Amino acid sequence: MRTALLSLLLLAGCITTAKSSPPGLSSAIVRRARPTAAWGAVEHRRITGYVVRFEPPGDPARFIYSVRNEHQQDLGVIDSFGRVYRYRPHADEPEWIGSGTVLFGVRRILGSGAGMRLVDVELVDEGADPPTIEMEPVDEDAPRGR
Repeated sequence: MRTALLSLLLLAGCITTAKSSPPGLSSAIVRRARPTAAWGAVEHRRITGYVVRFEPPGDPARFIYSVRNEHQQDLGVIDSFGRVYRYRPHADEPEWIGSGTVLFGVRRILGSGAGMRLVDVELVDEGADPPTIEMEPVDEDAPRGR
């Protein structure tokens, strides 16, 4: 009886670990893209987020837009086909929330209204990961807004 109880306790303490990889991982090709432009999302004279365009070297037709909040945290992405995806906490895949222009996608990802606009900002160090963005004080009358 004592041996059976001891065996049961030893089996109850076992831990099983499983490791898996996506199919075709060994044949995956890693492509690096560089930040090439950035915009600030401005709503009610306040920065609500940023948009950074990434392009792989030598292939400007394959680009994505990274949409970030005011703290530079990635919230979503807009691909070269205009598909808009928002990242959800604890989700394996981003959520598709529509298709359209970059402005449409940024508004959907940030939850902004129709008054939100994009203004050019400067990428300070294009080699940084994530890129550092420098934002000047917002001037509503400046002609550089989009």
